[in-house]
Amino acid sequence: MGRYQYEPLDPSTNYIRLVTILPGLFDDPIEVEITHAELAPPSHDDKPKRLSLKEIQETLPEGWRAFETLDDRVIFLNSVDAYRTWSHPDPTYPREAYDPVAQEDDQPNLRYEALSYAWGSSRSPDTVDVKTSDKQSQARFTSELCVGRNLAKALRYLRYEDRARVMWIDAICINQADVKERSSQVRRMSHIFSLANRVVAWLGPGFSNSKLAVTTLDYLAPPEVTKDIKVDYELSPETVFKEFFLTCSNHDRRLTQLAFAGRRKIIAPESQVPWPTWVPNWSQYLRTTVYHGLGFCASGISGTRPGYKCIASDRLEVTALSVGTITSVGDTISGTFSGFAETLRSMQVNQLRKRRYPTGKTYLDAYVLTFASGQVEERERKCGNPTLAELREAILMPEGSESRSQDMVTSRYNKYFTHGANGFQPFNLSNGYIGDDVFVVLGCDVPLVLRSTPGGEYEVIGDCYVHGIMDGEAVLGPLEYPWITRAEPESDGRRRPEYFNTVTRYPTRGDPRLESIPIPPEWEPIAWERTRADPYHCRKFRNMNSQEIINSDPRLFPEALTERGVPLKTITLV
Repeated sequence: MGRYQYEPLDPSTNYIRLVTILPGLFDDPIEVEITHAELAPPSHDDKPKRLSLKEIQETLPEGWRAFETLDDRVIFLNSVDAYRTWSHPDPTYPREAYDPVAQEDDQPNLRYEALSYAWGSSRSPDTVDVKTSDKQSQARFTSELCVGRNLAKALRYLRYEDRARVMWIDAICINQADVKERSSQVRRMSHIFSLANRVVAWLGPGFSNSKLAVTTLDYLAPPEVTKDIKVDYELSPETVFKEFFLTCSNHDRRLTQLAFAGRRKIIAPESQVPWPTWVPNWSQYLRTTVYHGLGFCASGISGTRPGYKCIASDRLEVTALSVGTITSVGDTISGTFSGFAETLRSMQVNQLRKRRYPTGKTYLDAYVLTFASGQVEERERKCGNPTLAELREAILMPEGSESRSQDMVTSRYNKYFTHGANGFQPFNLSNGYIGDDVFVVLGCDVPLVLRSTPGGEYEVIGDCYVHGIMDGEAVLGPLEYPWITRAEPESDGRRRPEYFNTVTRYPTRGDPRLESIPIPPEWEPIAWERTRADPYHCRKFRNMNSQEIINSDPRLFPEALTERGVPLKTITLV
């Protein structure tokens, strides 16, 4: 039996390949047919209309949130027990209001399913039998096509016993030996998947912990970003990741991705070419000190206009504010609350209760809030977090005692408590050293630990939590009484800063610290509606002269901050 030979696709047309999985029993040889078909868009561009996410949220009982998936469906989440469902919690609520069914006219003429799966190892590939017919003699031939073992297993589970199944599967429908075709077809994958009748996600056979495999898709890039990414399989991973970083930064006008970079997260590439520390290595699991969804905004709603510049191929110039230098590093604290409590007891808790931290709270409170990364009831309400008082009480309880707080608070990773030279002392990260510097970079939501080089440049070590500067205090100053910051969900379900007046009980999304600072006369705030393409923290202003629209606050432009005495400087990351 010979190897299957692909008929080329004309790149100037809309044609794709489809694979028909022929019927058979589970253990039968896998037999398929491969055909060419034109991928035409549906006759109507309009999607079925439903209520907006904000309107749907207003219909939900307390404790429920509505979220939008990547394919614009609505999913409901109970924040108490994390239960998720496609159905409205009120069974009498009309489904067509939040999950309308597409009309037949809105569907493409070509009917197929698209398969999403993990390729897995390319070692010891399996084979499928491809059935073809001679166009003139109508004779039937069989040839072999190599596929990965993970795909071969998926095909056995996806195959019907009594009928054929038409699918688009990248490993079969794209000639993997033709680099130009691969690049061309991969660029069309968003259309291929969006026009499919159904997308099947193959996660593998079920196992005991399958129910724990539900994860968020929040970090997938929106189409507004991916349209600027050029697929090229000849590029190195470092180049691909760097170009993705720059594409995201140019689109968002932010440097949010720096939180995922750093020396602690780099695995040296096989080529042994030095990997810039400011480029995240997305080929591995990226651990961060500060969870992205906690609503912290260390640099305020600042952007990168014109706050960064890529120099040569491996250097990045950014605008930043120095927070301090690490003067000592403590021992690693185990991820348990008891380990944390034991560490604090060894530091003389009574002294920590008396000393005042720069924010006005005690050092004990600062350490406790640092360990919890700010996740307490006062900041994140109705999430099951303990209060600061409960955590403090748990610390002060005799050794060996148990409390609700000790059960509720655990750390994701090992932490170091370090001390800085400017009074803002406790913060945690994976591996900072004495002499490392802490910076707030404009356009980045969390502080960064940087390590200076002999040439005066900086390596990124990683993100960190510094109690007292996580909500923009480094660039805007402290939030004065009677205001406090809370992380409250917005219409998209994500938590962002809300400022609560403890006297009037009045909440607002506008930062009170900016009220006394005039907006530059050429800029005006505009109404806007959030989309997935917007950065996490965002406000929109329009330049009345040029009509340029920006997604950051012009009162936080570098020149505006410098004029108000904020000691910004330009540094180079390598």
